Amino acid sequence: MMKLYHGAVLLGEIGNISQEGSWMYGELVKTPAASQYEDFFAWMTDEEKQSEDPPFSDDYLNPDNWSIEDETGKRRGIEVPAVHDDGSIEWRWS
Repeated sequence: MMKLYHGAVLLGEIGNISQEGSWMYGELVKTPAASQYEDFFAWMTDEEKQSEDPPFSDDYLNPDNWSIEDETGKRRGIEVPAVHDDGSIEWRWS
């Protein structure tokens, strides 16, 4: 089980992890703190909005603020993840 973080905020635990090329996939079980990110996640995974500039602060869009912690407690940076309504998550390591 891995954990998704935005800064110091734990957003959930990731299970059923797989990899295809440079992309990682899993299922995210969200924490209550993740509710404040729902609009962000929905916007970022809406394919119709891909050509638009995201209406979110640089804090959300900066990949330096996103990380995943492994089972040993070591954190590794990721690009901004794609979190879907069904709980699936996709990311690439930075």
